[in-house]
Amino acid sequence: MPLPGREACDAALGADARFRLARPLARYLRQLHAPQIAAALNGPLPGDAFGRLDMIKRVPLTEQRYAQCRQKYGPLPLSETAAITILESARGGPRLPATAVVHGDLHFRHVLVDEHDDFAGVIDWGDMHRGDPAVDLMIAWGLLPPRARAEFWDEYGPVTDHQRRQSRLLALFLALTLLDYGSAENLAAVRREALKSLELLGQE
Repeated sequence: MPLPGREACDAALGADARFRLARPLARYLRQLHAPQIAAALNGPLPGDAFGRLDMIKRVPLTEQRYAQCRQKYGPLPLSETAAITILESARGGPRLPATAVVHGDLHFRHVLVDEHDDFAGVIDWGDMHRGDPAVDLMIAWGLLPPRARAEFWDEYGPVTDHQRRQSRLLALFLALTLLDYGSAENLAAVRREALKSLELLGQE
């Protein structure tokens, strides 16, 4: 049975709704990333076949995608200066250990909200694997403004500087990918939310 709710991108969330999402979303991920979940699924769960946290590959791929999107769509809500800051902060970062069960593809299409725009659940688990929580923490950068992001980090618990930097880099890569996808498929809500993600990524 499908979960009730709609994709966050279809809700055109305002600032207050994004703020309300922060703590329940953080609690959900804290529970997912708990050691006992990884222990219970020990064995059959695959690792990260796509190298999401391989910064040797991911940083130049993101750099290339940003340049391509600027060429296609003109000025983006994330300035070149801000993009360079995100890229350079993640460049050379260590390969983070695969310690948790992660969703693997957590973005605004996979977060559901109810009729009041409150958190309703997470869908599309086809990329679930054993990895570092940073893979999922990218949602804090791509969906939440700074005020809500502070609530998210407080509720989720401690994260390292490397996790923050790499999750922000992943959020940038995914926002650019979804901008391309939404534009190519004429999905106005996806394109709009991808542009909003780029705007939010520039906000500390």
